[in-house]
Amino acid sequence: MDFKEWYSKIAAIMGIDKDPEHPEHYYDYKAAFKAGEPIPKKGEHMSSKYKSPLHPRRFLPGDDPSVNKPEFAMWDTLNEKEAEIQDIVKANYDRNKLLEDYGF
Repeated sequence: MDFKEWYSKIAAIMGIDKDPEHPEHYYDYKAAFKAGEPIPKKGEHMSSKYKSPLHPRRFLPGDDPSVNKPEFAMWDTLNEKEAEIQDIVKANYDRNKLLEDYGF
């Protein structure tokens, strides 16, 4: 199975954008695919190992051995910048998608 087919199945199961590069994913699907991550069943979660540091649910309470939880002061600092960064990334994505749609 190639990446496109693998990701299409994940997008359908999870109800997420069909573009694996969408900036609001905050997840490296290509790295997960290369590492052999399985397609989750409905209701299951994928490994936190491939989440961006700015993923909204990057660090959840409880014991999750797949992530190293940072000091909370560092996490709070990242959250302060998240909205600003997200706006910039989304604007860049929208611009690039528009250019691509018009053949540039």
